[in-house]
Amino acid sequence: AEAFRKWLGSGKLGDVKQHWPMLEETVATLRAAGAWISLAHPWQYDFTRSKRRRLVADFAAAGGHALEVVNGMQPAEQVGGLAILAREFGLMASVGSDFHAPGDWSELGMYRPLPDDLTALWERFEHAQPSAVTS
Repeated sequence: AEAFRKWLGSGKLGDVKQHWPMLEETVATLRAAGAWISLAHPWQYDFTRSKRRRLVADFAAAGGHALEVVNGMQPAEQVGGLAILAREFGLMASVGSDFHAPGDWSELGMYRPLPDDLTALWERFEHAQPSAVTS
């Protein structure tokens, strides 16, 4: 308890704030590494509609590639809303089951279909056979 009072409390020597890089810096770094970048589960953030739209706009302006339009068995209205944003900002779409472990709320590989008019991010991947390892 004394360590927290003396060293770890707010404003104390051990009070080190987290540093989060800016969105633009993060996207630029990932692009420089050759990554395909999708904004994951944007409906899960506790944002208003206008803040969510601003996040997607900023992500697209920074050079992001895709928006996770489908995440698990989320309501169809959410899929529709995210599809609208993907179309508006010219983003490809990704999907995910959001499976972390067996449970009632997520099932591996279970997710709603992607709207037909959206371009799927995975269609851009190059599927090369790995080289055989020889000893």
